[in-house]
Amino acid sequence: METNIEGVYAAGDNRVKYLRQIATCVGDGATAAVAAERYISELDDFERDVLQAGDKVILYFFNAYQSETIAYGTLLEEANQMSGYPQRVVKVDTATRKVLAQKYGVTAVPAALLLEKGERAGELKAADKSALAREIAAFAAGE
Repeated sequence: METNIEGVYAAGDNRVKYLRQIATCVGDGATAAVAAERYISELDDFERDVLQAGDKVILYFFNAYQSETIAYGTLLEEANQMSGYPQRVVKVDTATRKVLAQKYGVTAVPAALLLEKGERAGELKAADKSALAREIAAFAAGE
């Protein structure tokens, strides 16, 4: 039910479709309402968890249906603790929440972005725990 305008949804006779009946309009309305609620919830969660969370955050994008992205998330959490300067990690499941991935230009998962005051400051690139820990420590130190 999404339109080409972010946060705007279409339902019922506002959509191009073969069958125009009240029953299909009601279904469209319910689908659009759920999509709009998810969109608003995602923006509210981002505001609370990232923008108001403090100075630095790791924004981790994964897909709950891809086991390798879940495994990388575990590795990231371990490296974060190992860094000696653990940062807040906010997880975004791109299978159900796509707005933030689009906002930050994330096209493939897993992806771990480094944010300072909500702005992209970098990306974690390492694939092993020790190297990730060093990247996180450098981020925490402002390097």
